[in-house]
Order: sequence, then structure tokens, then C-alpha cells
Amino acid sequence: MMIPNELEYNALLRRPLPLGQSVARRNLNFTRGLAVEDDSRSSWDILWSCVSTIFACTWAALHENVPARNESLFRAGVRKSFMCFVALMAPEITSWVAVQQLWLAKSTRDRCNSSQTNRDRQTKEPTSYRRAPALEHAGGNKLDPVNTQWSLAQCFCIIMGGVALQTEDDWTYIIEQRNAHTLIEAGFIRSSDFRDRDVEDRSKADSFAKAFTVVQSLWTLINIISRAAYDLPISPIELLAVSYVACGLITYACWWCKPKDMCTPITIMLRCARDDLPKELADITDARPQYWVHLRAVPLEENMWSLPKMLQQWGASTFGEETSRAPMGESAIGPRVRVEMMMDAFAFLAAGLFCGTHLAAWNFPFPTQTEQTAWRVFSLVSLSLAAFTYIHGQTPLVARLLAGKVSLPSWLKKLANSDLPFTRLELYVAALFELAYAFSRLGVFALTIASLRALPARSFVSVSSVSSIPHY
Repeated sequence: MMIPNELEYNALLRRPLPLGQSVARRNLNFTRGLAVEDDSRSSWDILWSCVSTIFACTWAALHENVPARNESLFRAGVRKSFMCFVALMAPEITSWVAVQQLWLAKSTRDRCNSSQTNRDRQTKEPTSYRRAPALEHAGGNKLDPVNTQWSLAQCFCIIMGGVALQTEDDWTYIIEQRNAHTLIEAGFIRSSDFRDRDVEDRSKADSFAKAFTVVQSLWTLINIISRAAYDLPISPIELLAVSYVACGLITYACWWCKPKDMCTPITIMLRCARDDLPKELADITDARPQYWVHLRAVPLEENMWSLPKMLQQWGASTFGEETSRAPMGESAIGPRVRVEMMMDAFAFLAAGLFCGTHLAAWNFPFPTQTEQTAWRVFSLVSLSLAAFTYIHGQTPLVARLLAGKVSLPSWLKKLANSDLPFTRLELYVAALFELAYAFSRLGVFALTIASLRALPARSFVSVSSVSSIPHY
């Protein structure tokens, strides 16, 4: 096929492409190297729009938990960098965590509201504001009724470690979701101690900022769909951005009410010192004394040389004695087996959505046939490993549901026993799947960047109706 010269090429770019007319019939199946500037869009325009969208769906979408008061800035930065790396390599994991936290927040809200109702029924607290002592100091102002309903934002704040009790001698204790209802029934905390506006004040992004990011990400999605409608080539990096947008929208939807980047918890004052706590409160705090931190605690001094120790601590917490078959949240308000099965099914669907999007580039023109074959292999491996990981995680849960109902083989009975820890074989198999999964993702990323060196010439033609929409 004859390669058009520069004048013919510019004429072809300026010629409009009717909707539905294929590029092949226009003899435009030639490629072009990196484009710096032309009448439509350049390689930098393609790269910038996709990279900024991926950034919005990974780093900007993260809603971290509140760090401990004595935690170093270096450790907090390393943790967020690791979370961003996970969101970049496997955004479906971030979406899965967001769905879990949304379910946990709703479960916490239901139980807190039930405990608050029981407490108010005993003490008649909602009407106490009408009593004479309260009205005497009201200064003629009308007192609002005490809020008795816990909101989703408040419960998100609790499960992320954003609420703490503070004693008169300046000791703080982080409230956990597992004991929040007990503290409510005992009268130590109530929903009116902090409101949604207090949570929003600590958040670094309000609903408008999140909505703006979502709209900008949707622009990329609309642009790529429009290119498909006009039979214009879609580059691999644009298809990769679509997969991130899909997972990012799920993440934003689940974390919409969760405060973003809270650095310090909201404190609820106690009218006693740490050594004079009521017995009921002392029993709760003694279960996890490491949650006590003094206000004057100096953050630990950590740097790059502390990384091995930090990795050792994280490894011990992940593969240590606490690693068991117990389903996530055997606690009172944690998900049960059926709920965890639903969560795992959602994780597989999210992974299938992300990996399945890559399969859409099965017949995309790559610079070489080898790169096209490698893309197909990496995409299939990613999807297959996601399915294998799902089966690997679901087998113990199914065995636990069938235990006592049907006769199970001995190896399934071991899987059904939630008191037994994971075997080394199971941990090694899971680690092998994760490494292979990460390798296939890295291969997709490498091929995506390499494809920019020779894109189809029509890839630099933009859809004018979409380009007129304001975007970053």
C-alpha cells in the first residue's frame, strides 16, 4: 500500500469522516509516530487526558483511614504510596475495599441507631433539653432537639478511626466500630457529640470536588465512546483509561459519604482521668490498650532505613498468628459467610470488568504482531487468574455453608473449620497468583506505553462535538 506524503496526509486529516464509515474503506490503515502538533490532537493530548483520568481514579479516589497520633509522616506516606500502587495495579481491589466499607458503615449505622434508641428509651434523653436547667442557660434562644439518628458519614468516620475519647489528663482512645454500640448503650457517646458538618470540616474534599472529578473522568469515557461511534481508532492507553474509570466510579460511589484525608480524629471529652474510668468503659479499653495515645506523644522518627522493619511488621500482621479462615468480620456487626461470598463475587465481577475491557483491544492494530499477541496473552492471563483467585477464596466459604448439611471429604472439612489457620500451601498458592497477576498487569502497562510510538494516523483525529466540552 502506498504511504501518503505529507500533503496527502494533511488533506486526509482535514477530510471529515462520516458516521459509520470504516477506516479501512478510506485506506487510512497506515501508522504514524509521535505527533507533536497538528490540526486535531497530538500524542501529548492523548497521553495527558488518559494519565490525568487514571490519576483521578487512583490517587485522587483514595480515602485513607485516620493515622495514629504518634505515627510518623514517613510511615503515613509509605502507606498511601502503597495504596496508590495497589489502586494502579489492581483498581478492582480498591473498589472491593470501598464496597466492604460501605456495607460495614451501613451495618454500623443500623446497630448504632438501635443502641441509641434503647439508650434514649431508658434515659428519655431526647426530651431532656426542655428541662428547666437547660432552658435557664439558653438565653431565650430556642433549643434544638437532641439528634438521635446516626448518619452514614458519622459511621464512616468511626470505622476509619476518626472518633476518639479524650480524658481530662489528655489521653485519647480511638473508638472502633466493634465497640461503638456498647459505648452508646452505656451513655459515653451519642450522635449529637459530633455532627455531619464536623465530619465535613475535617474532610479535604466535599461533594462538589468529588462530583467535579467524576464528571471529568466521564468526559474521557464519552470521548472514547464517541470515537468508536465514528469508527475512529482507539489507542490502547485510552482503553486502559476506560477500565480505570469503570472501577473509579464504583469507588467514588461507595466512598461518597466517607471523609477524605482526615489527619486527626474528632474528640469526645470524658469527665474523668484515664485511671478513673468507669468499670464498663475500662473493660472496653483494656481489650486494646495500644489504642491509648497521649496528646503530647511525639511521632516516631522513621526514614528510608526504617522500611525493612515496617515491612516486617506488616508481614507479621498479614501472615502472622491472626491469619485464619474466620470470615471477614466474625464480630457482631461484621459480614457473615454469605455476605463475604457476595463481596468476593463483587470483587470477581470488578476484576472481570477491568480485565474484560482489555480484551476489547483483541484486534487493535499494534506496532508489531508480537506485541498484539503479547497483549492477548496478558489479558487472558489476568482474567483467568482473577477467576482462579475467586474460586480459591470461595471454596472455604462454600465448605463452611455445606458443613453439617452434607457429608464432606476430610480436606473440605479442614477448609470449613474457621479456627484453623491457613496452611503454607494455601498462602503460597495465593502469593503465586498475586505475583502472576501483577506480572500480567505490568506487561499490559508496558505494551500500552510502547504502542504510543506508532498509532494509526486517524488516532490523532478528534471528535469536535466532544472536544468542545470543557475538560482538563
